[in-house]
Amino acid sequence: MFTSFHSKTMWQFLGDYETQVSEGGEADLDGHYTRCAKNPGHKHFIPVDTFSLEDLPVSYRDPCLSDLIKATAGLTVRVSVPMTSSDRPAFWPSSHVPYPFYSRRGSCVLRTGTGRVMEVNKIKASTQCTCQKCVTKLQTPKKAQWELLIMSAAHVVYDDTESKHTSIRLFYDRKESPDVILHTDSIVNLNIEEDRCMFKCVTCDKKLGDKLKRNLKHWESLWFSIDQKYRESKDVHKLSFIVSHPHGCRKMVSIGQWVDKQHVDLSEDLLKFTYRTCTCPGSSGAQVYFVGYIGGFREHVHSGSFSSEGLNFSGIGIVF
Repeated sequence: MFTSFHSKTMWQFLGDYETQVSEGGEADLDGHYTRCAKNPGHKHFIPVDTFSLEDLPVSYRDPCLSDLIKATAGLTVRVSVPMTSSDRPAFWPSSHVPYPFYSRRGSCVLRTGTGRVMEVNKIKASTQCTCQKCVTKLQTPKKAQWELLIMSAAHVVYDDTESKHTSIRLFYDRKESPDVILHTDSIVNLNIEEDRCMFKCVTCDKKLGDKLKRNLKHWESLWFSIDQKYRESKDVHKLSFIVSHPHGCRKMVSIGQWVDKQHVDLSEDLLKFTYRTCTCPGSSGAQVYFVGYIGGFREHVHSGSFSSEGLNFSGIGIVF
């Protein structure tokens, strides 16, 4: 089924948003995971450190696809937002649908979501590092060497006020993973209607920057290869996958199928998807990959779910 709708009326299709709210802060995230009502036991989530070729559907047990999912995991980050901007709007654009967390504006309650490293660039200008060690004075603040651009959902990180309080945790693959935390700076791109934001953070850790740069190059080569291989069958098998941080806890892989795609403003390329690929609170902002479709910097991020229908939905993105 293919549906077309105008962006000014599209928000009637929205449901529940999947940012994890934790009144007890970081210490209570495990409790939210244990008490999850949407996916009790999280049976359809696969920890990234145990994910293997055998976890893919039989017809998709392709080492290249398995490697792509692992490479995606290497770029996926947890996003922690400990305050909510006073400037959050009451409603989604051109609608009367309530905007997420408007009722919490000005509060200092932890919210967690997911993001992905989209760019890794060397810094030429003199910029002070804002990594965890430099910010907490565990070391003398150093010169930043790398700038990272992170994509997430706009309803997770709404504006510069929120981004300046936000941090990301990298490589949180298992419960005992060491803390690799960077503090974010300003938002560099925001699209509320498409529910997407891009913000930046910097690091003085040359090894970290080099590792992420290699991961990104590897991911790009795999993604283009998979796109070419499955482009003809993309609307037949409808395979999709997501790597996210459910409930702000360790990183998980979920694999499923997309159900429907909706054209926006009669555009052939501007689409919103629904899917049964598993998500939980904390998955908001994770990129959703529809195998055989290729996007760009307007890729689809996970937004929320229609709980009564058992469907999840993305923000708006471009695919080719």
